Amino acid sequence: MSKAGKITAAISVAFLLLIVVAIILIATFDWNRLKPTINQKVSAELNRPFAIRGDLGVVWERQKQETGWRSWVPWPHIHAEDIILGNPPDIPEVTMVHLPRVEATLAPLALLTKTVWLPWIKLEKPDARLIRLSEKNNNWTFNLANDDN
Repeated sequence: MSKAGKITAAISVAFLLLIVVAIILIATFDWNRLKPTINQKVSAELNRPFAIRGDLGVVWERQKQETGWRSWVPWPHIHAEDIILGNPPDIPEVTMVHLPRVEATLAPLALLTKTVWLPWIKLEKPDARLIRLSEKNNNWTFNLANDDN
């Protein structure tokens, strides 16, 4: 084998090994380790308490309805349990939303076009308490952290 052939083979093997390692890491990752980060970032962005208090997990599944090469791309099926969204600081201390379980499927190829597409979402026993203290003060209007208002 020529020197160029050996280099090409070595690069190919290294690339395949990198892909295998990435697949193993993603498949065995404990998604619950991300809960503190997710809780902190969502709470900061929404300016109200948010917490995933139960299990957080991801299962990768191929989609049967996809055709061609796209049928080989696995989609993440995400589940989270015991989710709490609180009220803004000026609303009394009650929980705005409690979701015992949420499941959603994310279309990964849509992310290449900077689009988040969730073709399937399931909420189990959602409980929401909407409160209006005045015409302009309610708990369903969100003042996001990056808003200029």
